Amino acid sequence: LWRGDLRVAGTLARPDVRGTVTLDRGSFSFLGQAFNLDRGTVTFTGGGEGFDPQLNIVAIRETSDVTATVAITGRARAPDIQLSSR
Repeated sequence: LWRGDLRVAGTLARPDVRGTVTLDRGSFSFLGQAFNLDRGTVTFTGGGEGFDPQLNIVAIRETSDVTATVAITGRARAPDIQLSSR
């Protein structure tokens, strides 16, 4: 479940989206495994980058012997995805 506060202005040809969408709770499937979303923020900065939001999302999968983490950061058009385990 995501909650947000967005302001949309501009034109169809050049929309201007500003605001933040924040994770409340949720899960998703990655590489065939279910991950629980730990935290997440999607920030729309407006202007020409209105549809290229800044991502900061972390998901975790815990089993009896390993904890796997997926961190997605950066811009949506070129995200940085980091996988780690412990």
